[in-house]
Amino acid sequence: MLYVFSMPLTGATEKPTRLIVVELLQKLADERYSVRQLAVKKLQEMGQPAEDILRKMEKHADPEVNARVEGVLEYFADMRKELKWIDPKILNSGQCRSTMGGRAVKVTFRNMTKNPVRIFWIESNGNRKMWRGLLKSGASDVCARTYTGHVWLVTDAAKNPLGVYRINKNGWTIAARDRKEKK
Repeated sequence: MLYVFSMPLTGATEKPTRLIVVELLQKLADERYSVRQLAVKKLQEMGQPAEDILRKMEKHADPEVNARVEGVLEYFADMRKELKWIDPKILNSGQCRSTMGGRAVKVTFRNMTKNPVRIFWIESNGNRKMWRGLLKSGASDVCARTYTGHVWLVTDAAKNPLGVYRINKNGWTIAARDRKEKK
């Protein structure tokens, strides 16, 4: 299963830890506007892992800090709305193709599965164009310059579709993760 989380074009590559998020949370209480704004930006750049940590944390004693945290969480929610997930079943229908003439953006791919994945760009004629061969599990992020309206496909090593995404507005990180077993 693929989970998608956003990352601005200036995205950080550092993996957030609870300690880093706690330090940034403390900076959200700083009286200096520039310090608070930088903390917000860094939290946004961390993407989904920072969001997960923020959601699990208890409310801060300062209501202003809580309001700033809510703003960061709203940012993540808004970013997710801008990337459209497409059901891989329509790949062969001819309806799944990139549109041309969009704005230049950056997309980042991260393989968080236990297995390698392949990355394809879906051309305007609907054909798959291999962009990246096997991206190993735990490998460094790979980035591509792309355009709004472009469609990207992530498959397993046997080329079975895991997810298809249309880039709508901003830069994105597409993270492939193993499916969680239901209990």
